[in-house]
Amino acid sequence: MPLIDTQCRTHKHSTRTSNRLFDGGGLFLEARESGSRLWRLKFRLHGKERILALGKYPEVPLSEARKARDKAKRLISQGIDPVAQQRAAKDARTVAAQNTFELTSQRWMTKKAPSWTEKHADKVRIRLRKHVYPYVGHRPIEDITTPELLSVLTRMEDRGIIDTAHRVRSYCEQIYAYAISTGIASRNVASDLRGALPERTTSNYATLKDPADLRRLLKACDTDTGELRTIIALRLSIMLFQRPGEIRAMEWEEVDLDKALWTIPPAHMKLRKKQKESNKTEPHTVPLPRQAVELLMELVPHTHGGRYVFGGTRKSKAPLSDGTINKAMRRMGFGRDMITAHGFRHLASTELNETLQWHGDVIESQLSHQGTDKIRGIYNKAKYLKQRVKMMQVWADYLDDLKASTGEAKPISAQF
Repeated sequence: MPLIDTQCRTHKHSTRTSNRLFDGGGLFLEARESGSRLWRLKFRLHGKERILALGKYPEVPLSEARKARDKAKRLISQGIDPVAQQRAAKDARTVAAQNTFELTSQRWMTKKAPSWTEKHADKVRIRLRKHVYPYVGHRPIEDITTPELLSVLTRMEDRGIIDTAHRVRSYCEQIYAYAISTGIASRNVASDLRGALPERTTSNYATLKDPADLRRLLKACDTDTGELRTIIALRLSIMLFQRPGEIRAMEWEEVDLDKALWTIPPAHMKLRKKQKESNKTEPHTVPLPRQAVELLMELVPHTHGGRYVFGGTRKSKAPLSDGTINKAMRRMGFGRDMITAHGFRHLASTELNETLQWHGDVIESQLSHQGTDKIRGIYNKAKYLKQRVKMMQVWADYLDDLKASTGEAKPISAQF
């Protein structure tokens, strides 16, 4: 006799009677000692008896259990084992849960990390966490569609961060390539989105173009009441025109005041991680003009006992924070559209080329640019050092003359 719902509701485990109530067609409700009531289907396939789990009562009511039975029996009639099919579906769900976009991207980052610098790894991690994970991070990577990923990129486009959107799309493309190579994705939906974003608008770092503005900035450094280490870091940024991160992280052990040299180790230079770690990569030597040595001597009583030249105290374990120099210039009245700390590199390069007429190779060497022959550029120690010693003093003197003058500083001829 087919079951009725009342029987199902009142069915309880017993040690004296059968704990199985049969509905027909192999379907039965089994009462367990724990109090749970489970739907099961008993069937034979290929001469073997099998039991298929169909869920728990009352979560799965009688009517649904019958539908599940009928669906399973259709498979059995075709020679398909519903138990094996159920197990495969469960395994697929487990695999999907282990291969969400977020988990897959984390495995990809772990694989790539040895070839990345720590700074680059942090940027990739932060961008994915901020712009991708909140929307598709929890989704199985194989299930994410092209329109879904496009909507992620479109959010960044709408915010005006086009460059970031392009970078994130590139990360996603690499993540999908990794997923395909490991067998957890079959299609690279990020590749489908090439050309889906507006072109990037490239712009150079803002820099001063009028000598009068540079003179005003130099004078502002003399009168500003800001923190000493910040003002000196700003003045050395103008005078030495090295990368802002290198200036901020300058260490006392890198500086030889007697020889007037600052030696930047490969680990602190803008290089690929492999180049940073190679014992063949030479450090970048920066000649210190007389004025730079004097500025550093001012800091000796304040920070020389610590690691960093621009550390907060003698015992400071951290360098000057990112953005400090730019903030100082904003305080002095120089907006971000006028000048950035990185813009001093372009400013010095232009003035040394056009006004002071120094040879381009000497300037490029001082900028630590690799040029067309990248390998030679990386491994050529102290390139043009003698010329650069002279050039850096000429540049520092030029800045002093410009600051003291009421008109344009007189161009100084340079011999190469």
